[in-house]
Amino acid sequence: MKRTHYQWIGVAILLCALTSAECAAQAVRPTLDAKQADQKNLSITVYRSGAAMVRDTRRVDIPQGTIQLKFSDVARDLLPDSVQADSPQLTLLQQTYAYDLLNPNSLLQAYVGKTVTAVIVRRRNGSDVEEPIQATVLAGSPTPVLLIDGKIETGLHVDHYIFPSVPPNLSAKPSLLLLLRNQLAGEQNIKVSYFTNGLSWAANYVLKVGSDWKTADLSARAAINNRSGVDYRGTDLQLIAGEVRRIAEGTGYGNASGMGGGTYAGAPRGRVLMQAAAPPPSQPFAGYHVYTLQQPVDLPNNNLKQVTLIEPKHIQISRIYEVSGQVYYNQGVEQDAILDTPVELRVKFENQKANSIGMPLPAGVVRVYKNDAQGRQQLIGEDQLRDTASDETVMLDLGNAFDVTEKGKQTDFKRLGPRETEASYEITLRNHQSQAIVVNVNEPFNGDWQILSSSLPYTKTSSTSARFDVPVPADGETLLKYQARVQWAQ
Repeated sequence: MKRTHYQWIGVAILLCALTSAECAAQAVRPTLDAKQADQKNLSITVYRSGAAMVRDTRRVDIPQGTIQLKFSDVARDLLPDSVQADSPQLTLLQQTYAYDLLNPNSLLQAYVGKTVTAVIVRRRNGSDVEEPIQATVLAGSPTPVLLIDGKIETGLHVDHYIFPSVPPNLSAKPSLLLLLRNQLAGEQNIKVSYFTNGLSWAANYVLKVGSDWKTADLSARAAINNRSGVDYRGTDLQLIAGEVRRIAEGTGYGNASGMGGGTYAGAPRGRVLMQAAAPPPSQPFAGYHVYTLQQPVDLPNNNLKQVTLIEPKHIQISRIYEVSGQVYYNQGVEQDAILDTPVELRVKFENQKANSIGMPLPAGVVRVYKNDAQGRQQLIGEDQLRDTASDETVMLDLGNAFDVTEKGKQTDFKRLGPRETEASYEITLRNHQSQAIVVNVNEPFNGDWQILSSSLPYTKTSSTSARFDVPVPADGETLLKYQARVQWAQ
């Protein structure tokens, strides 16, 4: 049947009505706000490098359809391309990271081309009177340009401005704006996860050495530094030990200040010490180690929180005195003063279960203490511990010994050919302590070498070095003599 002209018009009107109804149903509703008060769960994994993975779950009552959700109180240095929103009933359509924060300059800039009230204070009859003036903002900071009564004004001494409302592009705090399609109306748990800079942690060790230098108490704390711009409360916290590789694109978004410890401006406002109920267990994870704290932790912004990582453990240690020569000693005639080398003091222990440890030790600073004759604790050295797996040896360098000295002397030197020498040495070790010690003397060689004679036994420790374990009596000295021949390849 052929339709008349008016019938086609009716069909068109009906289709428009249906389309309008459908469009209205799909129209974006007013923005909902998922505040920090709506938080149901928060878990954070912190990396030593100055970054963290944040997983924030909030419960929100959401109508059906397409809505815009404002997820406020997020880190100011988050990486927008790392954001993920997860809920069974929701589909993420768009996301915007609103890091343009509300302040007088940004507010004035947002009103360029719009009318505001400029309040000027004038002196009249001995008192200050506020005079409101309607002005159109032509330019914002640093020097506002205003259009008043058809005239352009600059340098006007405005006491303050009155704005009719807050522009939608400005926010009091960093926020995520999520455009979502919701299939079922009602309350939902929405988990938003993101990667952010501004959170870091470091291990700090204390080693208290016993009076006999044979035992010590080892303990450790994890210091978590929050400079992310937001407070994290009741956090399920994990710490990752190991160097996780990140590319340069991981920095530079918005106000992000980049990765790396100590790159964030300003010092923490406070230091908080929290004694953990139990040390966090360590588990291997993808080539790294993760430490999971056993109770929720508060991480206020601009604060340094310390938690127990290793409870005090009574361990066996060894004190080592060591002196090392130089490879150029065997290449020519040397002056006596050049051969005088400081004696280094070191502490060694085994990271084993039999030694009350046997767990992964994350990299950190180890401060070594010992009581003096009056029982007062004194710092005797500190060193940087590398990431150390279980069943590995830890060697800490405490500095140069004061009461153990070395003086070396080259007693003979012969050049047997263009690439062959023969040299003799005397090394005097003096011990000014009240107990006998052993000094490890390491002598390096460059080329094919052979020790022709020595007053004490030696051990070939590598293809280029030998070690003499020299016993030195209390308040005494020991003389080490040896002769070596060295050849170099053509």
